[in-house]
Amino acid sequence: MTREYTARDVVRAAAQQNAQVDQELQRMAAAEKTHQESVTALRGELDAAWRHLSELMVPGLDPAALDGAAHALGLPTIRTDVVANAMNAERAELQAAVARIDADPLFQQRDRKATELRLKLEEHREYIAPLRDAVGALESENGFKELVATGYGTPAYKNGWWNLSYYRHWKRADEIVETEGPRFQATDFAALLRRYREDRANYDSLRKQEADLMAVQKRITDLVNARQQADAALAALPQKHLGLVRARVREHLQPLDETERFKLCPTPDLQLASKRISGVDAKTRYLEGVHQEMVVKPRAAMEQMRAKNLRDMQKLVLPKNQGRRFSDEDYQRRFRDRSQNWNKRWDRYDGTYRQIVVYNDYHRWNPIGDFLWWDYMTDGHLDGNFIPEVNHWHSHHPGWSHHHDIHSHHDDAISAVASDRTAASDFRDAS
Repeated sequence: MTREYTARDVVRAAAQQNAQVDQELQRMAAAEKTHQESVTALRGELDAAWRHLSELMVPGLDPAALDGAAHALGLPTIRTDVVANAMNAERAELQAAVARIDADPLFQQRDRKATELRLKLEEHREYIAPLRDAVGALESENGFKELVATGYGTPAYKNGWWNLSYYRHWKRADEIVETEGPRFQATDFAALLRRYREDRANYDSLRKQEADLMAVQKRITDLVNARQQADAALAALPQKHLGLVRARVREHLQPLDETERFKLCPTPDLQLASKRISGVDAKTRYLEGVHQEMVVKPRAAMEQMRAKNLRDMQKLVLPKNQGRRFSDEDYQRRFRDRSQNWNKRWDRYDGTYRQIVVYNDYHRWNPIGDFLWWDYMTDGHLDGNFIPEVNHWHSHHPGWSHHHDIHSHHDDAISAVASDRTAASDFRDAS
């Protein structure tokens, strides 16, 4: 007789399965973090590889290097005359800025002016401090601003003795005079108000003078900084334009197919640098493909499984569902132990991922033959057909044998590249 399972059995099994799923999701979260770190590191490595190639192609700003690279790459924007014109124009602007600063009287007298300003500011602040304390203390008194606003103590005050606010203002004014009057040498609110307004006007005037002095002080600082920045920019001008030239070289080469880019590299050091770029770029693509197939996709399935279990657990605890029964076939299909399959997937993921990450034999790549980086990196032992690029290539090469084809064509490919590069020797000597 076939066994049947109760709603309670299913709830218990779903809870146990979700506990396993949660552990698996935690492992996937850790893998995601590691993957993002690997991708970030590879992007840095790729950027370094591009810098290395551009530095090899344009080692300096001498005419031989610039014109040789411009001719070989078909990139007239890095010719000696173009670069020199740009540098001279920027140098002229910087020199004009320096001349304007040097001619400014404030800059010419900056040391003396700075000392004068410092002394004046110290003097102003000695006067400002007691006024600030007195005015601030009075303005912080509860009700003082209301008394000032209503004109209390002046002919502008309109409240008569028949208004309740009159007695409130009277009482508060007397309390303020008692507290703050001695500081202002005032015995009534009218006198206190006059002294307050005098001190407030003096305080505002001194603060305005302080702000003006500080503005001049800042202008001196700005002039000095601008002069230093212009000097630094002039000193760094050659290196800046060398960097711009190298950036143009990268912009020119980056969109090219890796084989076409390789053809523009006539010397062994350039060829290896180009191979490294292609290899690191391929590693990044492959790692993303492996991660998507073995972590991202399974994670989505795990999350769906977990959500379904939660929904069913909530439904099956309801009284109306307590009597439901489930067949052994359905129960086993849903709650069978998947840990072995999961562990196999992790073993495959870790092994494939590690083999791609540690690969650095970029010199092995055959730039002439129709070969795939995946087969170099995995030595043809790992199936990568879940990656569209790999699947497409293998579907168009049904008779492909990694060990025979890669190794038999390697030497011929290198000699073919060398013979095909003789016309590009002007990389080092333009004309």
